[in-house]
Amino acid sequence: MSGHSKWATIKHKKGALDAKRGKIFTRLIKEISIAAKNGGDPDTNPRLRTAILAAKADDLMNIIIEANGEDEPIDDGENWEILTAPSAYEAMLEAIKKAGIEPASSSVNMIPDTYIKLEGQAANTMIRLMEALEEHDDVQNVHSNFDIDQKLLEEVAG
Repeated sequence: MSGHSKWATIKHKKGALDAKRGKIFTRLIKEISIAAKNGGDPDTNPRLRTAILAAKADDLMNIIIEANGEDEPIDDGENWEILTAPSAYEAMLEAIKKAGIEPASSSVNMIPDTYIKLEGQAANTMIRLMEALEEHDDVQNVHSNFDIDQKLLEEVAG
């Protein structure tokens, strides 16, 4: 009975993995199809060019899916940001390195689910608190969920 149970477990994991891949590939194909309606030349169609680049990213995507990544990678132009649960962090890092990709940086961070918009005196107070915490010798990392306008951040810092 052990062999049957093991096969069933493998079958379910593979099915879930295939479903994730299928969902991502379907979305990529749909985007390419829609973008191609505005012209089939990627040099003159920026939307098509972006869709093709996203699809070519399918190798990184496969690595992420197989290592139980949370979502598709985020492209900031020069680097890719990969999010995963803290429990899957080591496996994800190992899978990426095994694929011959050397991470520019790698860390476990807290990412808030919701943000709180701060303005005026509350924003100034929060910035001063964050600076005080970051300068304290016993503090290793500071995480927050506030959202302050970039202009205000520059004024307070400047």
